[in-house]
Amino acid sequence: MSNFTRERTVTIYHKAILVFVSLSLLFGCADRERSNPLDPANPDTGGKPADLSVSASRDTVRLRWQRIQLGDVTGIQVHRRTGSDTEFAPLVLVPPSENQFTDTDVTFGVDYAYQISAIGIDFESSRSEAVQVEPGPTFNWVGDNPGGINRLLKLSHDSRHIVSTSTGFLTAIDIEAIPDGGQVWVLDFLTPTLSQAIRVAFDGTVLLPLITLRAAADAAVVEATGELWVADSRDSTVFKYSMDAVQKLAVSGFAKAVTVGVDQRDGSCWVGDQDAARISKIDSSGQVAEVSPVGFGPIKWLAVNSRDGSVWVTDGNEISKLDESGNLLFRLGDGFSDARKLAVNDSTGAVWVADWGTSAIIKYSDIGVRLAETTGFTRPADLSVNLFDNTCLVADTENHRLVKISADGQSQFTLQDGLSFPSAVDVQNASE
Repeated sequence: MSNFTRERTVTIYHKAILVFVSLSLLFGCADRERSNPLDPANPDTGGKPADLSVSASRDTVRLRWQRIQLGDVTGIQVHRRTGSDTEFAPLVLVPPSENQFTDTDVTFGVDYAYQISAIGIDFESSRSEAVQVEPGPTFNWVGDNPGGINRLLKLSHDSRHIVSTSTGFLTAIDIEAIPDGGQVWVLDFLTPTLSQAIRVAFDGTVLLPLITLRAAADAAVVEATGELWVADSRDSTVFKYSMDAVQKLAVSGFAKAVTVGVDQRDGSCWVGDQDAARISKIDSSGQVAEVSPVGFGPIKWLAVNSRDGSVWVTDGNEISKLDESGNLLFRLGDGFSDARKLAVNDSTGAVWVADWGTSAIIKYSDIGVRLAETTGFTRPADLSVNLFDNTCLVADTENHRLVKISADGQSQFTLQDGLSFPSAVDVQNASE
């Protein structure tokens, strides 16, 4: 090979290397630019701060987001929109090393929306997607059954956000919240001849010991003490347990006890006996103090108004209201075909009715006036009343959702994402 040919070959080789290095630098820079989370062309973030989440615990709202690892970011701006406002306003500038903020300047029952943006010396990024929350004095507990293994969810006041998740249940058929201390009792159905009553702490931890029962159908808690009344339909017995799961009473003689309700004024317990078609009242010492003279069909459910001791009873076709002594006040035969569940508002005296036959939730005043009806449900398993805003929470089991109905009867908010078969619900109202 001549010197000329050798030099020309080396020159071409060097040029090829130079072109390859230049292209590598070019595309490498492009890749690095796209990896910048604040680059509007970033396919993952679109230039917005990522993973903003919100939760509320009573009068405290907590925000969290993905920390931005960039040296030229000098702060994270939190923006808030309050109530019916149309625009967001700057709330606080958080140091760039932080990825959370706690907002305590909030009001119960007001809806808040939040966004964040990254601030630099000479720039502000696009804002994150907005997250919403309505703080309030209550929590909502839901039993859900995805794939045969039940979980217990504790939700925020507005039901939008999960506070805690407890597992290890089979099918939660009833939840009874204790206002003080934040604990709940859960009735867990295992087999037709085996069930358990389980106490759960405010953070979702299962507390021992458990209570073993044969066929627990319903339970009611004495809010002042945390004691639990349980109707066991197979044993034809109503039991009373202390908060630490010690049996205190066993009252037998029922044909088939299927539902119980507590008068919070004195801790007494009303019992619905399905096969005997009668209502009985047990005082706090275990004596059957009253037996209602009113005739019913097979009892399905009852609910006690602790404001005046009155009792609402359904046998599916009619709903009756009794006074605190068991005397009939009035009956409603309002076209029910299968009125299964009742939930009474202790503050207003109103009652909510789940009628499976008409796929409706119906609200009546304390004197039996129909106030509202919301349709579109399928075999809702449970109801519970929020005493703060007089809304009703519905476990709409076969539609796989939790529905919050406003006091005027309009569907206010539906929680569907992540729910499979909600089987029980209870609002943990704040103690007075």
